[in-house]
Amino acid sequence: MKILPIHSVNLDTLCYYYPERYPFLLESVSSNNDNRYSILFSHPGETITLNDLDDFDFLSTLESKVNTSSDSTELPFSGGWFVYLSYELIGQIEPVLRGNLFSSNNVIAKAVEIPTAIVIDHIKNETFLVDQFDSEDRISQVLCDINNAKEVHTVQLDGELVSEDEEKFLYGVNMSKDYIKAGDVFQVNLSREWQYKLNSQVSATQIYRSLKSANPAPFAALAQFDEFSIISSSPERLFSVTDNIVQTRPIAGTHPRGEGDEDELLKIRLINHPKEQAEHVMLLDLERNDMGRV
Repeated sequence: MKILPIHSVNLDTLCYYYPERYPFLLESVSSNNDNRYSILFSHPGETITLNDLDDFDFLSTLESKVNTSSDSTELPFSGGWFVYLSYELIGQIEPVLRGNLFSSNNVIAKAVEIPTAIVIDHIKNETFLVDQFDSEDRISQVLCDINNAKEVHTVQLDGELVSEDEEKFLYGVNMSKDYIKAGDVFQVNLSREWQYKLNSQVSATQIYRSLKSANPAPFAALAQFDEFSIISSSPERLFSVTDNIVQTRPIAGTHPRGEGDEDELLKIRLINHPKEQAEHVMLLDLERNDMGRV
């Protein structure tokens, strides 16, 4: 393994100009000690793709490919796999749910082997180029790409925002209320799909840049696959693994903020509200159950 200190670089610029070499980016746009790193994954290699739940056991296949032994480094990535799991993969983990899963033409899961990455430590303000196998060809290519890439300007997204079937969503809200009153459910996660139709052709990277500018988040992501792209700007950590310790930090809902003393009063109200306390206890139980299974 080789770790080479380099000067700072705009990671999404490389995603824009050379998406075939830099398809995946995990970025801490707003960072602190808990999420101090940004990682740009480069030079994708072997790919594992699951298109149908009956094709093969995706997680077992991936596990057989992963080499857990690696050189010691403080950096969060020194070579490995970038993995995408759709919600529908739950059909292989909890077969009882198969009959209720959404059907689409997108892949269910995909894993891509990654030997090279650019890692930024936002706390120390340091940038490193990492290659798992000390490949001079890949290292030279990355350095060349950094020198050749120009700045990408944020574009104004011109289009139309539309919601999907509002009546269906409101019907679901009313049904959920009836289920709650009847004692038939204790948790409802009612989602709603939104679509934005663009009037002009823009890349996934340009949309990502606009999103992170409007909503800087500790867990932003850009994943450009052949079939589709994923753009995310999330405040929520799903889980992390450090020194064999698994940590999860879900966020359950939102609450308004205030100015000065009002903000402190709203904080106290949030902590002491019986509904918020009940939801907090419920989430802790769910987390304990999930981690217990792991």
